[in-house]
Amino acid sequence: MIGRYYSPYATTESGVCVYKSTLELLAMVVGVIPTTPISEHDIYEVMKEMGFAIELVAQEAGEAFLWKMYTMINANND
Repeated sequence: MIGRYYSPYATTESGVCVYKSTLELLAMVVGVIPTTPISEHDIYEVMKEMGFAIELVAQEAGEAFLWKMYTMINANND
């Protein structure tokens, strides 16, 4: 699901660079496979396997490690 809407690399088919926390990504996919519990650790492992990078990003509340992702321009055209 994440690979459908986001890319780990900037390409001609990717749009804006966004940063998301592991918890935000977990909220996006929780319930997709209702019989299998998914944790933040599972999200971390999948994101690393898919080639996404995690970066230290400055925010209003301080710094946080967030996943660097590029939105897919044609994700909604399927």
